[in-house]
Amino acid sequence: MFTSDPGYAGAAGFDFVADDGSMASAAAAVSINVLDETLLRLIVAPRDPVIGRGETVTLAITGEFSGGRTFTLPGNYVQYVVGNPAVAVVSDFGQVVGLANGTAVVVITRDGVSAATPVTVGTGTPAELQFFPETYSLTVGTERQFMVRERLADATVADRSGAAEGTTYYLSRAGVGTITADGLFLGLAEGLVEVTMIHGGHSFVAPVSVRAPSVTHAVADTSGVLVATPGGATFGFGPGGIAAGASVGVSGNTASDMPYTLPDGWSFVNGFTFDVGTARPTSNFSASFPAAGYAPGSIIYLFQPVGWWWAPTCTRIRGWWLTACRWVRMAWHELPHRQTSAPGRIIGVILAAV
Repeated sequence: MFTSDPGYAGAAGFDFVADDGSMASAAAAVSINVLDETLLRLIVAPRDPVIGRGETVTLAITGEFSGGRTFTLPGNYVQYVVGNPAVAVVSDFGQVVGLANGTAVVVITRDGVSAATPVTVGTGTPAELQFFPETYSLTVGTERQFMVRERLADATVADRSGAAEGTTYYLSRAGVGTITADGLFLGLAEGLVEVTMIHGGHSFVAPVSVRAPSVTHAVADTSGVLVATPGGATFGFGPGGIAAGASVGVSGNTASDMPYTLPDGWSFVNGFTFDVGTARPTSNFSASFPAAGYAPGSIIYLFQPVGWWWAPTCTRIRGWWLTACRWVRMAWHELPHRQTSAPGRIIGVILAAV
């Protein structure tokens, strides 16, 4: 196997001769271009495989590098660790062998980059799961709770986010953020990282961008976008959540800027106008607001102005739609909102019950 010297990039190569012990061929040359690129991401296929006892599956690993290239990596280029060796074992070349019924997580690493997938031995268990968020953008020092929810047969929803429910979380690299056993992510430094959420034999990989926000306006790139009002409210889309090149803007609003009178029994906390123009986001946007004067644990609410026609009298009715409510956390409030059609301009107001 050819291995370049540590730190070397550029033209390289070697000569070889075929020799069967009685005759030898002429020398032939092999030219190799050693790239000066950094491994950014590992992609595993298949994800969430199901095999029987004694059966095997070979994990194919693709590497994504800083120069934009992707390569199918030799099996022994990465390292494999199986979390439950009583259920399955894995060879140095990525071949997984099922030993006993159950689920085992295989973690793949190389040069500080990792990926993870569950492998189920036996019969896979169907589950209607929602992994959330699917992509995210946030600032250094802020948090995001990752969630796993299951829709049960009786149409109720169970929270499976915690470690006690058997859910595990894996980061693709160290240094960008940390995540607790129960799925609370904290941004530590600007950069991109993937969060793999695993529950039972099911998984989802969510890209996360930790970045500094631009004030009032920004143009999205492949890692998402994050904008902030002068007052410190931030709005963003994670990687892939909005098309690169989309123009995103935000402004802060006062109570007098709202199109309708605020509902009785509520006090004004914050307001905003969020504008994505003609872009068509494919994921939620995140929103964080200063909540000065509200202690952690207080509940505040997001309302949006709406209007509709009352058919019997052909009367247009205007009012406020309660979009979400959340607890104040460390004087900041975070509101995910799903929008799959073109939102254009979104006006919102944060209120607290009097």
